[in-house]
Amino acid sequence: ELDLSRARAAMATRWLAVGYFFSILPFSTVGLFGELKSKWGLRGRLSYTPLRNNRFMLEFEREGDRQHVLENGPWTHRKDAFLIVPFDGQGKASDVPVNVMPIWARIYDVPPLMLSEEIGWKLGGLLGKVLRVDADKFGNIFSEFLCVRVEHNVNTPLLREISPRELGGGGTDGPRGQV
Repeated sequence: ELDLSRARAAMATRWLAVGYFFSILPFSTVGLFGELKSKWGLRGRLSYTPLRNNRFMLEFEREGDRQHVLENGPWTHRKDAFLIVPFDGQGKASDVPVNVMPIWARIYDVPPLMLSEEIGWKLGGLLGKVLRVDADKFGNIFSEFLCVRVEHNVNTPLLREISPRELGGGGTDGPRGQV
């Protein structure tokens, strides 16, 4: 029997992530991380270990650096996406699914009365897992559109339009949203 409690506790204080460079073109790992580090503006060190198939295990020295990188993508190198997801150190880094990219979507043609954070969460949910809705601290939106941050599965095409229906609305279509 192995007691892995100390190893698990040590792993909990490491700031790990798995990255995937979504490109079919040849690239330099040094060039990739040189550009990404510049864009990320890290305050601490970053160690990276190449895995197979354009994947990397990343270890950040500071938790804040890791959070910044995870929350502010998508990131690119030479116009190709670098996807990144958190990793808890359990299991193999090469088995972690890296198939989502956080993106901002604008939803147009929403009636002014429906421009709220609550409606943003509901309409954004038609596009993917909602991470954030751009609203003021009271949930109000003073714009001509809703702006939502969603996790987009890179294996599915982007939607150009969503057409939600209002419940109990007598069978009529609700607002038509241009994305």
